[in-house]
Amino acid sequence: MAFDLFCGCLQLCLAPPLPSGRQFVDGPYVEYEGKLSDDEKAALPASLTAKIRELASTGIDSHLRYVSKAEALELCPGSDLSGMQDGAMVRVVSVAGGGGPRGG
Repeated sequence: MAFDLFCGCLQLCLAPPLPSGRQFVDGPYVEYEGKLSDDEKAALPASLTAKIRELASTGIDSHLRYVSKAEALELCPGSDLSGMQDGAMVRVVSVAGGGGPRGG
């Protein structure tokens, strides 16, 4: 989700992320629909790093909470939590006012 924010700031023409991805240290990824030119791909790591540093220095409002499934649905209406067991805690991440339930 932070990546979405940074991509938006760079005005990349990518559709919102597909419901596929993982946010684990050993191999995070997010899949998007859309195509980047070879030049855009080559410039992306440096552009993202610069934008992340710039935005991070502004004190982006960020929160991480573990809440019940019911609370997660209140915070993130329309989220699909069908894979979560009843009674399980849900990790909810918010960056710059946007966010939702996240695995990992």
